[in-house]
Amino acid sequence: MLAYHGGPQEDAAYKRYVNGFPIPQYFTTGFGGADASLIAGTDVGALATRLASRTNPSRPVVDLPVAAVELKDLPKMVKQAGDAIRWLRNNIRTGTPPTAGGIASANLAYQFGWAPLLSDLRKLLDFQAMYAKKRTELENLFKKGGSKRSATLEESTDTNTVNNRLFEGTVPISITGSSVTVRKYKAWGTCKWYPLTIPQGGNSSPSESQIWRSALGLDVTLSAIWELLPWSWLFDWYSNIGDYLMMHRNTIPATVQNICIMRMFTNTVTHKADSVSHTFSWGGAQSTHVRKERFVRVVPTLGVTMPFLGASQLSILGSLLITRASSGR
Repeated sequence: MLAYHGGPQEDAAYKRYVNGFPIPQYFTTGFGGADASLIAGTDVGALATRLASRTNPSRPVVDLPVAAVELKDLPKMVKQAGDAIRWLRNNIRTGTPPTAGGIASANLAYQFGWAPLLSDLRKLLDFQAMYAKKRTELENLFKKGGSKRSATLEESTDTNTVNNRLFEGTVPISITGSSVTVRKYKAWGTCKWYPLTIPQGGNSSPSESQIWRSALGLDVTLSAIWELLPWSWLFDWYSNIGDYLMMHRNTIPATVQNICIMRMFTNTVTHKADSVSHTFSWGGAQSTHVRKERFVRVVPTLGVTMPFLGASQLSILGSLLITRASSGR
């Protein structure tokens, strides 16, 4: 393992190894390095902001004021659900295909209406357990030394297969086969929260009022107002404004310190032989490259990114385009 120090706040370590059959040294082309093209991770400062947001003692279990305001759309949601049920009944009877506009409207109703509502209801049904968890979290915060928290921040995996690859060497031997590259990425972090409302070095306990207010989000904050803005979800795709505001939510006055971010990149390339020239025999090879990074005393930042949009996000954008086109006729 080769380790280096890129500065007072960063450590990195690399490890390369080969499993199974080794790659013959006289093969010069076709294999490709497993250490090439790592998955791009989020900026470390933005990861620190996300960590502080997810571990903030003031983060509510259910943001009750936001949920209450969003209930104004419940009659419309019920109507859309009824329309969908009627369409299913009529479609079974007549075989009428659904319209693109109807499918798009149903998707948006689920993504922005029913999905958040059902999530809040599920949390409220299990609120007793979550309330006990919030109490334990705040009790740990008020103890001497503060509360150490950790969270997984992001994970991703992708696979690329190349068939009919020609492996050539310095000797008159050629192999045709395939290569499968699996790239994995994971980021996690740790931090420590300190209360601001008790004497330094002392111990205290949270009040029942503090527990209820923090668990149900019973305060007026910029974070709650942001969630109620019509297009805040779109800005959150391309920036970390939502995380930044949640990080500064201060129902329970506290400050975060000692943010440490870790990232690990793993590339594994598996080579398989399909045909081998002459009498040469080769069972394939697998090479792995691992890169580990650690950043300490990271400062949270507010920034803009160009993320990879997943299937759910693309379905929302597609549904918006279809509904806008339908209404513009």
